[in-house]
Amino acid sequence: MTTPTPPRDLSETDRAGIAGTLHTPDPAAVARLRALMAQQQPTPQAAAVNRQYSGDRIAANIQRAAAAVNARRTFVLSDEQMADVEQRRVEGESWERIAKAYHKSHTTLMAAYERQTRARRRAGMEKPQ
Repeated sequence: MTTPTPPRDLSETDRAGIAGTLHTPDPAAVARLRALMAQQQPTPQAAAVNRQYSGDRIAANIQRAAAAVNARRTFVLSDEQMADVEQRRVEGESWERIAKAYHKSHTTLMAAYERQTRARRRAGMEKPQ
């Protein structure tokens, strides 16, 4: 661990006696500086950081991700689609190729197929009242 650097003593180099004193700036110079700063555009990096970390964008990304997860969970195959998927699986076609035909990911299609297969089994096992 290093020891901190001690504060510099400016009394030796400050012969004019202005170190440590506050000076009021020229109001015209301040106005010119503010006008110049208002005209400047942010750098591309600063603009990208502002876009990336804006609260609205973060909230929208979270909502979009939640909607995508919900869509995967609630994807339902029609009876014709279920029959088609079953036939293709019997023929040995991969989940990836079948999912490509339905414009879904293979995991989404597999989960939907499994959910619906379980629901069919449960419905067949239940006794009508």
